[in-house]
Amino acid sequence: MRRRALQRLRVLDQAVLRLASLEARRKVWVWHHPGIVYATVASLSLIAVSGRIESAGAINRAVAVWGEPVVALVATDDIAIGDDFTGRWQKRSLPAPAVPGAAIVDAGRLEGARSTSRATAGSVITEAHLSTSVPIPEGWLGVPVPRRGMRAGSGDPVTVALDGRLVADRAVVVAVDDDTVTVAMPSGVATVVSSRPEDAVVLLAPSAP
Repeated sequence: MRRRALQRLRVLDQAVLRLASLEARRKVWVWHHPGIVYATVASLSLIAVSGRIESAGAINRAVAVWGEPVVALVATDDIAIGDDFTGRWQKRSLPAPAVPGAAIVDAGRLEGARSTSRATAGSVITEAHLSTSVPIPEGWLGVPVPRRGMRAGSGDPVTVALDGRLVADRAVVVAVDDDTVTVAMPSGVATVVSSRPEDAVVLLAPSAP
């Protein structure tokens, strides 16, 4: 056992001596070849600097084409009408043309807010997702009718029926509250529906193929 221990110590001593010899040779080589060392360091520095310049050039070209990036609030998943925004959005830097003029920029406005219009994942959150009303088209009238739990939001296309008969195949929701939904429709139909609003049935219009 003692002999084996001594052999191991000799092996370790030899390894340490080899490492020390290699380190000494490296220092001597560097001492005698400073030009190569300096050239290598300079080349690596140039590569790093050129990479930064190229990246800066790419950024400048993008800014020249798209303008300065704009920070917008973007939905991280599909948000239905009435859904809470909590934990379902994030800030992203986007090219200016990709950000609508009515985009929400104050994140505080989303605290406790519920969506009044559908938002798909990746879309920019705008005033339309927070507004409770939209303009009534010219020549149309708005008629408040019972909501009856319908999950429609401002700006959604709908149809209106009375007594099981379709009376408006093109109408749009312009305002929503807890119990009623105000639907804009052509004035002629609006006159009929406004005479019996409690009997009106509003349904979301089928999606276009």
